[in-house]
Amino acid sequence: MRRRALATTALALALMWLGWGVYFVAPDEEAVVRVLGRATAAPAGPGVHWNWPRPVGRVDKLKVREAKRLTLGFTAPDRVLGGESPAAEARWLTGDRNVVHVRLIVSYAIHDPLAYALRFQNVESVLEASGRSALLEVIAGMSVDELLTTGKVAVQQSVQAASQGLFDRFETGATVLSVSLEGVSPPSPVREAFNDVASAREDRDRLIREAESYRNEVVPVARGEARTLVAQAEASGPRKWSARPVRGTASGRSPPPPAATGTKSAPAPTWKRWNASCRGCGRPSSNRGGARSTSTFCAAS
Repeated sequence: MRRRALATTALALALMWLGWGVYFVAPDEEAVVRVLGRATAAPAGPGVHWNWPRPVGRVDKLKVREAKRLTLGFTAPDRVLGGESPAAEARWLTGDRNVVHVRLIVSYAIHDPLAYALRFQNVESVLEASGRSALLEVIAGMSVDELLTTGKVAVQQSVQAASQGLFDRFETGATVLSVSLEGVSPPSPVREAFNDVASAREDRDRLIREAESYRNEVVPVARGEARTLVAQAEASGPRKWSARPVRGTASGRSPPPPAATGTKSAPAPTWKRWNASCRGCGRPSSNRGGARSTSTFCAAS
């Protein structure tokens, strides 16, 4: 009787122990199943499954469709509560040997649950160290002016590429989704001086843009007016001189005196030449006639 009771009790405990092996995997999860320390070939998908309970078996559920965050240069509670991160955690050395405070968020997801769960004992620390190494490498190759002004997008892209390279190199099973640069600022003792320099550069760039815009508006108008004036001058020049009255006949010469009637021939006309220049073309001409005229024209005129 006593043996029967012990057997019944043992069977009930065994059934209870085996019942603990039933587990449920949510739609956004995948389970890494291990038996005697060795993982199965593929992770278990969503649904109800069974595996040997502990200590024979082990099930690790991972949210493969969830975006995880990795913060560099600050901690998430400090960011939410508005506190300051530790100074040593946020300081980074630039390529021109200046110290800046950089706050960066790396979003990643799990694409290989087996590698993520089995490769390292604490994979999150490996991911954080990889992200810090990538950020340090990128910042060390840039100047402080570039970081504070135009280099923020380049920092995000470079850190994402470098972090993904380190994740793949260490076989972490994670994929970098995005990198967000939360802020870059100089240390507190020199922050005002950096802000003044940045404001002066912005004013300089603004004035340059305004000057270029004004030049683009004025120069084409001035060139168009200059072409118009030149065309008008070229068109009005010949008409001006052709409108002047020409003395004499159409050839520009005075008509010869009429021939005298009678037996005697008329004396040859005398021509008096005056050293003058034609007002029409500027070449030397002779004023034919008995008196000096105030307007002198050549035959070509």
